[in-house]
Amino acid sequence: MMSLTAGGAHKNGGRCYAGRYRSGRAVYFYDDMADGRLYRGKFWFSRKYYSHPLGKLTETATGCFDGNIKEGRWTFANKTHGVSKKLVVSYAGGHHLGTYSYHSVCHSRVFGFKTLATTLRLTMAGGHPVGDIVCVLDGNLLTGRCDADGRPDGLWKMDMGKTAACRTDYEEWEHGVCKQSYSIDEATGLRTYTKNQIPDIVKRLVYSECLPLENLVKQGSSAWNGDF
Repeated sequence: MMSLTAGGAHKNGGRCYAGRYRSGRAVYFYDDMADGRLYRGKFWFSRKYYSHPLGKLTETATGCFDGNIKEGRWTFANKTHGVSKKLVVSYAGGHHLGTYSYHSVCHSRVFGFKTLATTLRLTMAGGHPVGDIVCVLDGNLLTGRCDADGRPDGLWKMDMGKTAACRTDYEEWEHGVCKQSYSIDEATGLRTYTKNQIPDIVKRLVYSECLPLENLVKQGSSAWNGDF
């Protein structure tokens, strides 16, 4: 469990609740108001349940509220036998601002005891990604960039040269418009023109892996669904 001592800019409310919370358990601080509780300060949530074929899952969320609004760094996690997932998101006034980082490792009989690792790192502002995006998907390296409005911009690249695919995909974007998309066979150098798809890889990852984690605690923010 997280430390529940007040610290930094997030002062704990005058009262503390510890007990059942939706489908799990929570510990949090709050102030009593005329229209209900005002969440203020540290918040911790955990729940456990069984899911076939993964078995028992443990999900946790920790962070801070300021007047029912998420503030600062929040950590969301999901763990079962051989599979662990972690999402770190920074908020300001309930909006994404700063760090958005996801990491998962899977090593289970469900996957034939093969270790699969996924990492996503980017920066959020105004509810969308800005600047550089770096993603590693089972040995494939994806890099790209978004402009200040969250639109794909510049060169996007999916390097699969060290995997069985043995190719690298390239896409040239200009403020949300794909100008050119092609693949280069690393073994032969052959260039093949293709349909753009690299930003969609990030979108599918966020929607399927990150969004369920961020939605463990929906209060006080809007989760990002991967849209650019």
